[in-house]
Amino acid sequence: AHAATAPAALLHSAAHAATAPAALLSSAAHAATAPAALLSGEAHADHSAGIAASAAASVAAARAAGHDTSVFKKLDSAVGTADDIELIGGIGPTIARQLHGIGIYHFWQIAAMKQDDIDAVEHEVGFKGRAARDHWKDQAIELIAGKGPRSKVDQARAAHHD
Repeated sequence: AHAATAPAALLHSAAHAATAPAALLSSAAHAATAPAALLSGEAHADHSAGIAASAAASVAAARAAGHDTSVFKKLDSAVGTADDIELIGGIGPTIARQLHGIGIYHFWQIAAMKQDDIDAVEHEVGFKGRAARDHWKDQAIELIAGKGPRSKVDQARAAHHD
């Protein structure tokens, strides 16, 4: 019952995360503790917070540019810095290039997709069923909310974003 309102609610709260402490935005602040943090699990939380802060900045930039981030829309180019959509399991470099090619650059765009949007995007780039099977929308919502990537490969990728 909450699925229809979850993306907008998460995107709204994510926009407020743009005012998070600068330390969340600066991975350099954590560089000295990275090895110990990797062993303790803190690095995952730090990188997840950084991803969420970056996603929140994308949402804030889109809203400042007049976009309704609760509604899916293809863009001519990324608003501000594109999100690393390859952090979504099932999106690798090839699919990311295809998505960029049709105007999808941000987690908020994927999170805002309705089924009709998903069907149209899948048809346009030729990977029918992939977005649903790999739960792209749910993963985008999770990344915006600060949960971090699901797969270990994507967690490692996030760790190297610094």
